[in-house]
Amino acid sequence: MASHTLGQDTLDGQTISHYRIVEKLGGGGMGVVYKAEDLPLHRFVALKFLPPEAAHDPTSLARFQREAQAASGLNHPNICTIYEIGQQKGQPFIAMEYLESGKIRTCAVTSATRDLDFVLASELSCHIVKALCLLATFLRLCALCGCACEPSYA
Repeated sequence: MASHTLGQDTLDGQTISHYRIVEKLGGGGMGVVYKAEDLPLHRFVALKFLPPEAAHDPTSLARFQREAQAASGLNHPNICTIYEIGQQKGQPFIAMEYLESGKIRTCAVTSATRDLDFVLASELSCHIVKALCLLATFLRLCALCGCACEPSYA
């Protein structure tokens, strides 16, 4: 298995546990998220790593675990499923469902060139309201576990 450090610009192509890193998706103060392939199951997952400076801090590690535990207790099509909390060479990570982004953005862009029909507008409005409710739930969970909410990958 390849060695790794998050101080590198990318982990692309490296293997962490049984996940092969495909690409970096984003990052912020509470972690870095990568798209990876689950090698035994042949599926894509998202791997979230703590920043290197937080990886050995007991408070950050506890917050990281609470975040995974809180998210694993939720079951909704718009919330990713938590698969595992793991650790490789002292670097903790959360493996979670990989969700493609951009579906609503694509819909909005294609709809800008034509009139939205009532059914599509109603359906899009319903998705937006559901997303706002999920955001409110997520923010409450963040407040409970004391973790930062980073919109780039949260």
